[in-house]
Amino acid sequence: MVATLFVKMTRKVGGPIEGDATEKAHSKWIVVNSVGFTAERTSEQEGGSKARGFGKAKISPMSFESELGGHSMPLMMASVAGNVMTEVLIHQCKASDDDKAALQPYILWKLKEVMVQTYGVTGDSEDIPKESWTLIYDSIECEYWAPKKRGGPLEKVNEFKWDVSEGVMAG
Repeated sequence: MVATLFVKMTRKVGGPIEGDATEKAHSKWIVVNSVGFTAERTSEQEGGSKARGFGKAKISPMSFESELGGHSMPLMMASVAGNVMTEVLIHQCKASDDDKAALQPYILWKLKEVMVQTYGVTGDSEDIPKESWTLIYDSIECEYWAPKKRGGPLEKVNEFKWDVSEGVMAG
């Protein structure tokens, strides 16, 4: 299976955390199997959507699952040492019909002022150990790209930007 989900982590001190990706546009990025994100605005009242008393937006830590690799020990160290990443980029890519072409990202995430909140690893005798980890951050951006015409080039459709530390839309 071709990897289509990549993470690039840039530390404030110590340079990037290098992964095992070999895809030409994402060389040395971390290959991940899944990513998760949740945004919610909780209501203090029961009832329909017209209920008053909505609380602040709650942005969850971003969660990841990946296989143990070259990035794992620096990621473990970042979790216990509290290292700050200036920026984390996440690209979810669409595979190309051309095997020689680079994968095109169609969902692009950018996290700023990031810390590894949790890190865990599980394994058995039959498979490569799997790791799960979460990131907390001060701001988050997400762009969605799609072709306007079938088979056409990808173009930005819309975006989401949120300043988690201030609880407001980012500019």
